[in-house]
Formats: sequence, C-alpha cells, structure tokens
Amino acid sequence: IPGSSRILSGNVMQLLAYLVSYEIQQSASRAENLANHIISFIKKYLTQEIDFKKLASEHQLSYNRFRTIFKNETGVSLQQFLIHERLENAKRLIINTDLSLKEISVKTGFSSLFYFSKVFKNKMGYPPRQIRAKRQ
Repeated sequence: IPGSSRILSGNVMQLLAYLVSYEIQQSASRAENLANHIISFIKKYLTQEIDFKKLASEHQLSYNRFRTIFKNETGVSLQQFLIHERLENAKRLIINTDLSLKEISVKTGFSSLFYFSKVFKNKMGYPPRQIRAKRQ
C-alpha cells in the first residue's frame, strides 16, 4: 500500500513520544514521592541523629542523587530543611514549656546550647532567650 510506511513511521514516532512522556511523568512522580517520604521521616525522627547517607542507600540511590532529588523538589538542602524543622520545634518548646534552653537544645537534636543559640539567632534573626523573655 503506497504511503503505509510513512503512516507506520508516524505511528511509531507517536508511540515513542508517548513512552518518553510517560517515563518523564513517572520519574517526576517518584521524585515527589521520595521528597514527601523524606519530609515525613525527618519530622518523625526530628530529635534523633539522622544518617542521610544510610537513608539514601535504603532507597537504592547515591547520596548525591538523593540530595539532588530532595533539593529539586523542595528548593532547600536536606540539612537546611532539618535545621529549619528543628528550630521551629525549638520555638514551640520555648513558647509552650518551661524547659530550659539547654534542655530544649538537647531535645531538638542540637549538640550544644552554644551551637543551638548560634544557629537559632542566625536563622531566626533573634536569640532564643528573646522569645522566652517576651513570654514572661
């Protein structure tokens, strides 16, 4: 049949375009699901030491790929997200409890009160004791 090879060729090209588009959508969906899983994991284990390299390995990804996927999906690095969540948790504890700042620094996963205070002031723009002073 004249022209049938062109029709067949066009159909094959459409099928390939569909498959490529489908694979791109699946890949994006997997990346979004992974980022959501990591966010949930961080929130669940916020006060503990999180080994992101181990977590990447558990998802059969290199650490670099793991970090890249998270940053592409959220706009922030793993470490920055973790610090932000810990600081927000610390702020809630400062406002809603009578725990000392040292106890809060330990409860929120910071290695020392000095480091906690330094990071808090750097990220929030004011020292943690300022929140406590306003509360009282």
